[in-house]
Amino acid sequence: MRDLQIYKNDFFEVAAKVEDNQILFDVEQVAKCLGITETKNGSEYGRWNRVNSYLPNNSPQVAKGDLIPEPLVYKLAFKLQMKLQNNFKIGWLLKLFHLLERQVHIKVKKLSHYLNTRH
Repeated sequence: MRDLQIYKNDFFEVAAKVEDNQILFDVEQVAKCLGITETKNGSEYGRWNRVNSYLPNNSPQVAKGDLIPEPLVYKLAFKLQMKLQNNFKIGWLLKLFHLLERQVHIKVKKLSHYLNTRH
């Protein structure tokens, strides 16, 4: 899955990777975690019109297979949280993203230190 790592807690599972010091998330999994889905023929799909309507106007349109940067994940979650009046599950998702962000920054910091101390 394009070098994506799976991150999960008791409520969610999302795939992400670090590219150019930026965390990128699989938008379909983010949509599923946030409940922005529809079911057709027994399968769950992202509601791409809804997902795209929650993103800023200057953002590219997203669909299955796309990756989105961390700030857009937060925008989706906050926009949905406002609509759902403090949904418990969204709070947990934000905590998961925050933990992931800390892990990535620690790895980047260690790598940077390693590269700067090499002679």
